[in-house]
Formats: sequence, structure tokens, C-alpha cells
Amino acid sequence: MNYKWVKRVDDYANYAKEYLTHYKKSLKGNSISLSKYPYMKVKWEALSIKLEKAKKRELLTDKQIKKILKIQMKIINTCSN
Repeated sequence: MNYKWVKRVDDYANYAKEYLTHYKKSLKGNSISLSKYPYMKVKWEALSIKLEKAKKRELLTDKQIKKILKIQMKIINTCSN
């Protein structure tokens, strides 16, 4: 197991949690979250791309892939409501 990818998946989960928090607050007009949200979105998307490349190169375990998919579904469900 490559601990680099374990850490990246954990970072992805933490970043997604923070991203969703700022997304929800920005919808309510919170000025701090409104200013952080675009930056957070770009950073989250960049990390998503790295993890997708790792998945294609078969560097992730099935458990890690499932965790990533669960996080992505949570974001999709939250942002589409």
C-alpha cells in the first residue's frame, strides 16, 4: 500500500468536507465563505484530477476508490439541491 495515496484520499475527504461547508455558507451570503468558495473549488478539482489519474494508473485500492466515489456523490447531491 502506498501511503502517499492514503494521505491524498484522506486530504480529499477533509477538503471536500470544508468545501461543502463553504458552499452552503456562501449560498446564505456569508462573505468569508463567498470569498473562499471559488479558491476551494479550484483546489478540490485539482485534487480530483490527481486522484482520477491515480485510479486510471491502478495506484488506488478498491477501498480508496469507493471512498472517493462516496465523497463525489455527497458533493453532487449537496450541490444539486
